[in-house]
Amino acid sequence: MGFKKIKEKIPRVKLLIAGDDLNTRRKIIKQIKELDLKENIVDYGYIYDNNKKNAFFSSLDLFLLPSSHEGMSLVLLEALACQTPVLTTPEAET
Repeated sequence: MGFKKIKEKIPRVKLLIAGDDLNTRRKIIKQIKELDLKENIVDYGYIYDNNKKNAFFSSLDLFLLPSSHEGMSLVLLEALACQTPVLTTPEAET
């Protein structure tokens, strides 16, 4: 289910994005504009400060880490350390 469909069911839903993958972020920002989701999506970019990072993770109801190539990433451990529920893809088989 895409975020636009989630917004239809929960109009006030917010998606917070953080990270530094420039190629992916460019595509995401383009889609946000095309789908008119600017009011529901906040892009923080990369969060360098550890206090701000902890506050970010602690503010989430759920942390999503969709990835086809990461097993146990540092960002996943940071979210867990903030006691944020996580949802991620299974580790890719090699």
